[in-house]
Amino acid sequence: MDRLINDKNFSLQLLGFVILQPFVDIYRVFFENTIEIAGISLAELINLLAIAYLIFLFVVKYIKQPKYFLPVVIYGVLLGGYCILHIWNISKFDESILNGADISAFKELYYMLRVYLLPLVVFYMFLCVKIKTGFFEKGINILSGLISGIIVVTNLFKVSFISYASSLETNQFITRNIIEWFINPDMENPAYMTSKGWFYMGNQIGVILFMLYPFVIMQALKYRKKRNYLLVIIQGIAMIMVGTRVAALGGMLILIVSPVIAILFGGILKQFPFERKDFLKLAGVAVCFVLLFVHSPVIDVQGAKGDAYEETDEQKARRKEMEKFKADLDKGIFDEKVVKMYAEDIEEYPYSYGISEEFVKLFDVEDNFEFWFDTVISKDRDQVNYRQFKERIYEAVLEKNNNPYDRWLGIGYTSGFPYVERDFTGQNIWFGYAGTFLLLGPYYICALYAVIQILRRIKTHFRYENAFFAVSLGGVSVLAYMAGHLFNGIFSAVIFAWLVSAFVHYQKKLEVSE
Repeated sequence: MDRLINDKNFSLQLLGFVILQPFVDIYRVFFENTIEIAGISLAELINLLAIAYLIFLFVVKYIKQPKYFLPVVIYGVLLGGYCILHIWNISKFDESILNGADISAFKELYYMLRVYLLPLVVFYMFLCVKIKTGFFEKGINILSGLISGIIVVTNLFKVSFISYASSLETNQFITRNIIEWFINPDMENPAYMTSKGWFYMGNQIGVILFMLYPFVIMQALKYRKKRNYLLVIIQGIAMIMVGTRVAALGGMLILIVSPVIAILFGGILKQFPFERKDFLKLAGVAVCFVLLFVHSPVIDVQGAKGDAYEETDEQKARRKEMEKFKADLDKGIFDEKVVKMYAEDIEEYPYSYGISEEFVKLFDVEDNFEFWFDTVISKDRDQVNYRQFKERIYEAVLEKNNNPYDRWLGIGYTSGFPYVERDFTGQNIWFGYAGTFLLLGPYYICALYAVIQILRRIKTHFRYENAFFAVSLGGVSVLAYMAGHLFNGIFSAVIFAWLVSAFVHYQKKLEVSE
C-alpha cells in the first residue's frame, strides 16, 4: 500500500485517470448506453469506480493529516446546503412551460456528480500532491499524441467521423481525407470533410486540443528536438482537420502568439535558448499551416452556415398569403385562427424562419405566440444566433415561471432546458449564480491565487512557462464563455482541472527556488 500512495505513484494514477478519458469518450461513440448496470452506463460506471479507488487511496495517504480534509468538509457543507436549496427551487418549476421537462432530484444530483463533481475531486487531489515539471510535460505529450494521432490516422484512412454531426441521427464517416482536400474536395457538403476522429463531440475535442497546444509548442521551443516539433505539426494538422473555429482558428492563433512569447522570454530575457533558426522553424510551421488552412473545409463550412434557407414555391405562396394578417399582428391583435396558422407554419418550416426545429419542440409556439412573434415573425428571416436565441427563450421561461430565486438557484438540468453552448451562462441557467460559483469557482479561485503570486513576485515569476499557462487557461476560458464545451463534459473538465493544478504547483516551485 505504501508504494501505491507515495507521491510519485499516486500522481501517476491520477494522471492515468486523465488519460483514461479519451478511451471512455471513444467507447461512448461506438457503444453509448448499450451496456447498463442499475441504469448507469458502463462508461460512467468506469469513471465512478476509478474515482472511488482514487478517493480510497487519498484517504489512506492523508488519514493522519487532518488539514487535507478540512477544505473538503467546508466545501461539502456549502455544496450540501446549496443542493438542498437547489432541489427545493426546481421542485417549484412549472413543467408545462418547457416540453420535455422532467424534474427529478435524483437525476439532477447524479448529473452534477458525474459532470461537475468528479473533475473537482480529481482537481483537489492534484492540488494535494506535487506535480513535477517532467511528469507534467510527459502527460501533455501522451494526451496530445494520443488524441491528435487518432484524428490524423482515422482521417487518412477515411474512417473518421465528421465533426458537425448534431443534425444527423448517427455519426457519419468523412467523405474526403486531407489529401483529397487539394485534389477532389467535397464542395457540396464541406462539413462532411471535417474530422473529429472517433471522439464524441467535435466542439469538445477542439477545446481540449486548444488547451494542450501551447504546452506542446513550449516544449518544442524549450528542448529544440525533432520529436517535439513533430508533435507540434501532428497536433496542428489535427486541429485543422477538426474544422471547428475553436480548433482550427484557435490553433492558428496560438501559433501566432507563440513566437512573440519566444522572442520576449527566449531572445530578450534569455530564459531558454532561442536563435534565428528556431524562429524560422516556428515561422515555417505557421506558414505551412496557413496554406493548409485555406485549403481546409473550415472556411467553406463557416460560409455555408450563413447561407439563406431556400423556400419552395409552395412555401413562398403560403407566406405571401399570411402576410395579409401581418398588420393586425403588428398592432398586437392576435386572432386565434391567425395564431394557429403561423404556429403550424413555424412548426413545419422552422428553418425558413432562421431557427432550428429543437426550439419549436422546446417552447410551444401557440402557447407562447407573443414571444415567437417578437423574435422571428416580425424580424427579417435571416439565420439567428442559436446561442443567443436559447438565452432569449430562457428569459421568457423565467418570466413565465415567475420565481425570484431562479437566477440564484437555477431552474435545473432536468427542466429540459438545452445546453446553450456557452459555459458560465449555461451553468447559470441550470444551477444559478450560487451553483455556478460552487461548481466552477474552485478552479478560478486557485488560478487567481497563482496570478496573485506572480504579481507579488514578478521578478522571479515572470517566466515563459507562466506565459504559456496564460495562453492555455486564459484562452480556453474565453472560448468557454463564447463557444462553450469546456465544462459540459468530464473529458474536457478533467484536463482543465489538471492544467490549473499544474499552474498552481509551478508557482510553488518558483517560490522554493527563490
